[in-house]
Amino acid sequence: MDSIEMTAWFGRVPEWVAGEDLSAGAASGRKLAAAAYLGSRKIVQDLDRYQTEVAQDDTLTDAGKQMQLSRFVRDCQVRLGEIEKHRDTLAAELEKARAAYTPAIAPDDTVNAAIWQRLPDDPMQVEATYRDAIAKQDWRTTNAIESLPSVFPGALSNEKLNTLTKDRIAIEAPEIARSIDVAADYLGLVSSAVQSAQTYVEDVEAELPSPDPNEKSIVGADGLTELSPSQFAEAMG
Repeated sequence: MDSIEMTAWFGRVPEWVAGEDLSAGAASGRKLAAAAYLGSRKIVQDLDRYQTEVAQDDTLTDAGKQMQLSRFVRDCQVRLGEIEKHRDTLAAELEKARAAYTPAIAPDDTVNAAIWQRLPDDPMQVEATYRDAIAKQDWRTTNAIESLPSVFPGALSNEKLNTLTKDRIAIEAPEIARSIDVAADYLGLVSSAVQSAQTYVEDVEAELPSPDPNEKSIVGADGLTELSPSQFAEAMG
């Protein structure tokens, strides 16, 4: 797979992935995100290269080529599983960054209940009310909307609230807002890269024949399925 094709799968490599500028956030987060992103790309590169090598190996029969490629696909899936752990770590870092924020005015249940009674039932109007409250720095109203029970008709989704609260936090705690943005960027980049790699591996796997249910295989210590004696003989031509 050439660079143009890789760009089509993953997009252009962000400058911070290979750069040394750590001003965008903590070095540990950047390095973890860069490693996960580049690791996802490498899985695709390795699988693409291996497909070509196996296809050109005249010592293998067609069945043998399929068997060898099937093993490599499973190896790629194991590698993706490790990268997904990095993604989970970055997701936890994002939640940690969000948890570091404390509202300037603590929520008050009595005040919240009074404001809920005045809120419209349309989520779009509630969103507009929230944005207006941010502009006025009316934190009691933002508190009420953020704590609005999901059973209320005008309640906003968690995804929408996460987007809206970024503007509030940027005013109340700009440094924390920056940390949240960086963590979200890292997680978004890695999640997209992992998904692209998974799609590529699944596409290759889909072209392989289903395993013979009558053929017993041995599972190795690494979790990969070893070839049975007959499969090995076939793979070696």
